[in-house]
Amino acid sequence: MTTTSTVDRRRSLLIRQRPLGATERVTVTGRGKLSCGTVVGRLRESGWYAPLDLAATDGLQHAAGVLAESVDVTSRPCPADVVVHAAALNGALLVWPETLTAGQQARALGQLRVFGITAA
Repeated sequence: MTTTSTVDRRRSLLIRQRPLGATERVTVTGRGKLSCGTVVGRLRESGWYAPLDLAATDGLQHAAGVLAESVDVTSRPCPADVVVHAAALNGALLVWPETLTAGQQARALGQLRVFGITAA
């Protein structure tokens, strides 16, 4: 169920996207409730997305997209829209790992630019 606040946050997050859309419906996993704007990596084995984890070695250490909606993955993986194609995003709404350094954030933003995703 999409709430008004989720729709508003998504509108605020996506400043501009390519004509055919910037998001894909994918499977998202992780722990707990994930907010719209969470920077995610992509698991090599399954292709599922989960929050960026710089200590990981399974693909999650590389920024691969940004959640375009909030999702609760407390009990199981769920489908969600993730920005994976060319788009300009509101950088103030990006949700990063708590321990991220400025250098690590710059590297992750560079990884997102490979997909045409920029944070304004």
